[in-house]
Amino acid sequence: MAGYLTKDHHLDNTPVGPRSPYFKLTKIDGSILLLGVTVEYLTSFHTIEDVIPDFPIKVYLPEPLAFTVIDPERNEFEVSTFCQCPETGIKRQTIKMEPYLRESNVYSEFRVGRGITKLIDAKRFHHTLLRLYERSITMYNSSY
Repeated sequence: MAGYLTKDHHLDNTPVGPRSPYFKLTKIDGSILLLGVTVEYLTSFHTIEDVIPDFPIKVYLPEPLAFTVIDPERNEFEVSTFCQCPETGIKRQTIKMEPYLRESNVYSEFRVGRGITKLIDAKRFHHTLLRLYERSITMYNSSY
């Protein structure tokens, strides 16, 4: 489903908007596989920031940045996107979100070789983040 997942991503004005592969995974019962890394590297944490109107944390820089993109047919075009704000990024506490994710059975964890692997249900993960947000819990202000 790579075509579906990546088609139209360039039309979003943020990296994790509704046309992004990250968000589309939540719609197709997709999974996310983390190989040997912690949830600190889980970009899908950001999917709620674009679907909640007036998300209270300013996660993006105030002005979009322009990038040159080359599509599979080798056509070049410019994409304008809002990028994550570095000052806000420092406040992320993704590791502190793990107990909530465990409680919600969002992922299974197992060993592959010497590394820990997490298999995450994208839809359950996204809905868990939305439910936690309703309790004023995000990766920016978790209570653990």
